[in-house]
Amino acid sequence: MLNIREFVALAQRRPEVASSSFAEWLSDTFAIYNTEQVPQVASNAVLLKFNNGQLQSQDGQWRIPVSRPGWFDIGDVGPGGLPTKLSSTNLLGHWKFWSPESSDFISGAMRSLVTSSGTCSLDLGVPVFAQHPKLMIRECYSWVGVPSPSAILPIWERYENLNHARDDAALQELLISFDDSGLLPSQGCDMLEREKFTEMLTDLRGKRALVTSTSNLPKLITEDDLLAIFQTDDRPDATYVLGHPRPDADSACSALFEAVRRKVLYPERPVHTWCEYVPPEVKYILGPQFSSLLSRVAKPRNYHNIVLVDCHKTEACFRMGVRSIIDHHIIRKKFAPYVSISHEVSWSSTIQVYVKILGSGLDLAPSLAKILLEATRLEAEPGLMKYMSNLDRLAVKRLESIASTAATYSDLMHVMTEASCPQELFYKDYKETNFGFAVIKSRQALGSQIHALATTNNTNHHLPLTIVKEVLYRDGFVAVKSETILIVSNPEYHDKGFTRSVLDVVALACRQFHGTEAVSLFDKGVLVAEAKYQTPRLLLMPLIEDIVTEHLRFAYSPALDKFMSIGFYSGQAKTYSIPGEDQIVFAGLSYTNVAQFLSDSVRMSILTLPEYWKVYQDFEARGLTYAITSLQCPRFVEVLDTLILDSHRLVHGAISSNKDNKKEIQLAHPIQSARPALIRAEDGDLVTGLPRKLYSADTYGDSSLWRYWTPDTPPSPSDHNLGVQESPTVATRGHIFVMNQTCLDLKVHVNESTQFLTFRPIYDDIAEIRYVVEPAESWIRLKMLPRLFSLTG
Repeated sequence: MLNIREFVALAQRRPEVASSSFAEWLSDTFAIYNTEQVPQVASNAVLLKFNNGQLQSQDGQWRIPVSRPGWFDIGDVGPGGLPTKLSSTNLLGHWKFWSPESSDFISGAMRSLVTSSGTCSLDLGVPVFAQHPKLMIRECYSWVGVPSPSAILPIWERYENLNHARDDAALQELLISFDDSGLLPSQGCDMLEREKFTEMLTDLRGKRALVTSTSNLPKLITEDDLLAIFQTDDRPDATYVLGHPRPDADSACSALFEAVRRKVLYPERPVHTWCEYVPPEVKYILGPQFSSLLSRVAKPRNYHNIVLVDCHKTEACFRMGVRSIIDHHIIRKKFAPYVSISHEVSWSSTIQVYVKILGSGLDLAPSLAKILLEATRLEAEPGLMKYMSNLDRLAVKRLESIASTAATYSDLMHVMTEASCPQELFYKDYKETNFGFAVIKSRQALGSQIHALATTNNTNHHLPLTIVKEVLYRDGFVAVKSETILIVSNPEYHDKGFTRSVLDVVALACRQFHGTEAVSLFDKGVLVAEAKYQTPRLLLMPLIEDIVTEHLRFAYSPALDKFMSIGFYSGQAKTYSIPGEDQIVFAGLSYTNVAQFLSDSVRMSILTLPEYWKVYQDFEARGLTYAITSLQCPRFVEVLDTLILDSHRLVHGAISSNKDNKKEIQLAHPIQSARPALIRAEDGDLVTGLPRKLYSADTYGDSSLWRYWTPDTPPSPSDHNLGVQESPTVATRGHIFVMNQTCLDLKVHVNESTQFLTFRPIYDDIAEIRYVVEPAESWIRLKMLPRLFSLTG
């Protein structure tokens, strides 16, 4: 760990070390004593005593200005890294500072971020036993080698560009010609980075083995190797390979074979694979022995390393442990730089894992090649294989030659469609991003039951949309008899052309893929008759995701009869930042600035404090979790249109162009002081906006509690000038960074501007969804036209 002096010196040279994602402990600790007798405390704690407005150590080496809080310039510090001058007000670029305060405990030094002021902070008064969600320890080393850039990166970038362009000739030339010696960095690279570069090289070598038909690889993976992963003891440093929830054959078998690859490569590392359950078709493919072993593996813990296969999302408790991803879907989400990612639109994840096996200098024994081949065959109808990439075809051909015999697609489908329970069929092949998409492969139509299942899925998973693709096959599964794509939107969400847009885009894609004559529309979906094969979800899902993303940029509140922007004003005239985006927005506004921006707007406003509680409670009751997440967005301080004039008077709607919306509230009792207290969103009064009940600020561990501050010294009406403050304060909804806790702050002055302070537009009405579709060979390209609003009009 760094101490205060070391960290401040580093931050002066490299400001980016002051993370906006995590807070961190520094190594210095302090103990305050108030008597002549020096207490016995931990040997490394600095003993401090108050003296002339400072906290001083016995030897005089530590002189800490007393401030709760103050602001300081990180470029103006003493030899120990502590501020020499403090300001009582926030100045641009200054850090917030707290000195040690209590003699009841030993306090530690913490470097953090203050969302409300948009500044970094140095707090020397945090109890050393404090535990907060974003409080971390930074690894520090006495020496590391000078990092050398990996030579594989430009080759990998060229490979990805050629693969995206589907330039098979150039891709094959690259794979054959690149020199794989010396591509991995020799120094200055930690283990995770090295593994990431190694996985890149493994992918390239595996694809070269396919292109050149390389045989006689050094080792075959056998059934004994597969058994070994089930005989490994569990340890905290174990790696678990996981597929997606409700795994299909591709997910379960890909995870199993990636686990055995890692076990063979790194025999000293424990590795396991776990899946939620083993479906019948996977039991058929694996056989009774491996199926039984797989079903007995215990779920991983939150401290294990995680490899994701056939997916790139996982439970929240596992996210920090993700080390590698293998997915045959395009990944748009960003991950930590050390995570190795193998993703491209390919036939299946089984093929991607097989490529990695070959690239590791391994191959499969016939019995294992049979398993992987059968899982690959089950991914889609044989007729779709003409859409495979050249590398995918080479992989399947190689597996076929090794396995020599395997179950046919028809055999496998007979097993897979034996289930008759509608719910089991619905979730057998279900994926979820910002909407749900179930593929039901069956021998007879389920009829109206599908719509009921999709409706329930929307409600239970808080989704705006569930798509159900029901595929009926001819006898023997030799061809698709019909395909019905049902579109079920959630009535709790607004529409504004959403359902129709999804229906029209799906129809256009199906017509481009199957031909116009085969496709017809009905009121809730698309019917494809006499199709040779089904419409690939792999291609259809990204199109719908784009429409859903635009749809979810707003939320309608019946309580206000208005539309709420999910994003915030980003400091530009026509675009709004959306929660979850990586870019950091520095709007730097004050309430006065916002009032000037919106002074001429007749159809845009911001929420008052009572309206904030109304929409919050409204969205919570209707299960609109995406809107609730935005209302608690941790990246912005949201200014609300509620002024606190004094201890008895509030004004709501002062900015509104409609003067009827402006309401002055006279309180019967003064605002109850909170510096701070805790509140619950459900206790927000829908008239005054003030919380009806306060809880002790010392309550920890309850995520439903918000932090709450009132003005420091709200005057009463009987005070001078009738109690009106020279600068009224304004209500803001913010976030306590280190605690990862939402807060309500009533003490921000109307002219006070901070980096993260901005506003959320509220609209009387919004336009319908718009887009442009272009044909692209046997598919379509979709370009969304985002609904952008100017600040006036």
